[in-house]
Amino acid sequence: MKFDNLFYRYFDIDFNTVKSNFLKSQSYNKPEIFSESYFEHTNSYLLEYVNGLFITDSITSSTGYSYRQIENMSVKFQATHLSPHKIRDIGFALTLGQFPALKKTTLTNFKRRKTLQKAEAEILAKSASIEGLAFKWQTQEKFITILNNREFCDHKIESLAGLSINLKIKKHGVYFEGKAALSGRDESDLFKPQKISRLIEKALTDAENKSNCVNVQPGVSDIVFANGYAGLIFHELVGHLLEADYIANDSSIFRNCVGQKIADVQLNLVDACHDKCAVNFSFDDEGGVAKETILVENGILKNYISDYYHAINFNIAASGNARRQSYKDLPLPRMTNTLTLNGKYSRQEIIDSVKKGLLVTDTGNGMVNPQTGNFTFTNANGFFIEKGKITTPFRDIEIRGNVKEALHNIEMIGNDFACAEVHADCIKENQIIEVGFGQPTVKISGLTIK
Repeated sequence: MKFDNLFYRYFDIDFNTVKSNFLKSQSYNKPEIFSESYFEHTNSYLLEYVNGLFITDSITSSTGYSYRQIENMSVKFQATHLSPHKIRDIGFALTLGQFPALKKTTLTNFKRRKTLQKAEAEILAKSASIEGLAFKWQTQEKFITILNNREFCDHKIESLAGLSINLKIKKHGVYFEGKAALSGRDESDLFKPQKISRLIEKALTDAENKSNCVNVQPGVSDIVFANGYAGLIFHELVGHLLEADYIANDSSIFRNCVGQKIADVQLNLVDACHDKCAVNFSFDDEGGVAKETILVENGILKNYISDYYHAINFNIAASGNARRQSYKDLPLPRMTNTLTLNGKYSRQEIIDSVKKGLLVTDTGNGMVNPQTGNFTFTNANGFFIEKGKITTPFRDIEIRGNVKEALHNIEMIGNDFACAEVHADCIKENQIIEVGFGQPTVKISGLTIK
């Protein structure tokens, strides 16, 4: 469907009229004032399928508008929920059992149900050890239009689908839970029955590993972070501390550190929209051009992550990182995909270098204090490394350290870069947005284990 028709369908007004009224309103403003109109329509789909029963099958939609004005340090903001206007469209949506999809890659809930049932039948036929199996399939798509007085006027359609799997197996009278997840922007390609079956097998392996886990003794250890999903480590260690609001508020240990060495010379880190990661758009949520921003180059801090407000008021280069959860929220400087670039070592060389340590394949939940640099990861999982060999699995450990020390204690960076196959939900000022990350295998020494 053409843009004008989409806009009229969801906002019940002709876009040219909106644009004309916006431009007229700007004639009363001073040139230094930044003004913006933001329109958003969201479709959200949720399926929960537990032990052969669909316990949730819901489709919701929201439509809203916000207006923002920036003059010097002052921000005026107003958000308005727009009720569905089109009785014909609402009736059409209810007849189909869903709101009309914005993208051809978005499936119907009927198709999602059939896909899950087929995948479940395939895996249960192969494995008799599964005693509980639960799926959660979430898809969200947004139609966003932005106008501002910096001569920006454009629209985008964003979509993200995620499937998580939890299962249980029973060994020696004890239940063990396995988990796996996958997400991406094209659910028609991602979530085919055979791919979901492989994902269930991954969750089954996770449960099997947990049934064979041994405890980790508290202390200080060398840790190897696996490529891909374990890249969340640099999201916490570096990404948050470079967001411009923390810098402007003197809340980050990296304030006034551009041009300084903050990490081992091996570290090269960028923030970028990336085809193979969860986040990919041509412009951010205030019209800033999305681009690759070099954050750390050969251990030297190069740039911060910024939105327009902080760029103009704190002399920080805008990086196309203004993001908001919805039209109800002010945009904040947020990461997109945090990517650690390849180093020179093979994965095997890194494993071989560890006499006694840990391989972390899942960092669990992470948090960092921007003012002190102290960080914690809880519920991390992985395997012991002994004399250069990967051995017994462990689970649910806590990893602690200080950012400055950890960055200088990077010993080896691999050459096996991979993007995580699943996004993470990042919370900041009560706004939840999706983020991606990726990295090669990385070895850091002297981290505390609890």
